[in-house]
Amino acid sequence: MTKKKIGYIVDSFSPYLQKNIDLPDNVRYLPLTIYIDGKSYKDGIDIQVEDVFEKIVPGNGFKTSQPSPKLLIDLYNELSPKYEDVIYFPVGSAISGTYQTAVSFSREYKNIHVINNTFVGREFKSIIDELNSIDADFAIANRYINKMQKNTNTYVVPKNNLALIKGGRINGFKSLVLKVLKSFPVISFKDKVELKNVGIKRKNASAIKFAIKKQIKFIEQSEFDLNDFVWEINHTNDMEPVNVAIEAIKEETPNIPLTTLTSSIVVAYTGLGAISISVYPKEKRI
Repeated sequence: MTKKKIGYIVDSFSPYLQKNIDLPDNVRYLPLTIYIDGKSYKDGIDIQVEDVFEKIVPGNGFKTSQPSPKLLIDLYNELSPKYEDVIYFPVGSAISGTYQTAVSFSREYKNIHVINNTFVGREFKSIIDELNSIDADFAIANRYINKMQKNTNTYVVPKNNLALIKGGRINGFKSLVLKVLKSFPVISFKDKVELKNVGIKRKNASAIKFAIKKQIKFIEQSEFDLNDFVWEINHTNDMEPVNVAIEAIKEETPNIPLTTLTSSIVVAYTGLGAISISVYPKEKRI
């Protein structure tokens, strides 16, 4: 029996955990663990993102952990013999140790490839759907993914800095500035797969508009035209910053942005009210 070409693993950072998305036959979902008030849940299985929002609004303790090593190894053992190659898109190393753990376990398998990715929201699905549509082998998939990585850019604008500060993603003098002045950072999720603070604004709306101007500059320096890009806003069900972003994007481009409810894992790192503003090429442009 001939092996299928590529199997994919996605985790809680992807949109596949949402209720309305069915997994293709060659995609498996690996849940991360969420702890709320000391109780553990498998993200997207034991608890859905809407339920997480309700539980953490009162300020309950909320943290996450990596996927169970047993679940990860079981998936590797299941998929490695079944496919010529397996690609895993974990939470990127910028915000989680999941990537390093996945790489460590993958060394026992010659055909498992772990991507240190900067993809967000619906981009995971569009990439996998495109590669499935052309029945790509790993060489083609790897080139496609690398080119998408190069031409994907994301800025995160928190509305409440507490999650970033508590998680150590903003520290030292900058964390003091954010606490005392109640300022809003604009954070790049791109360079070397790191979270990088690229600006601090006194108002949330100003930070959002600043991030959109930065995206326009990114597009202008790319190999593609403005209309070749998808704009996507990932949010935590707080529509105030989303509406600000939509109006600001309309001033720059005729492209209508997608809006996507983010995963609960992202909320743990960015806090309620945060949005991310991403641009990436339309599939057929790569």
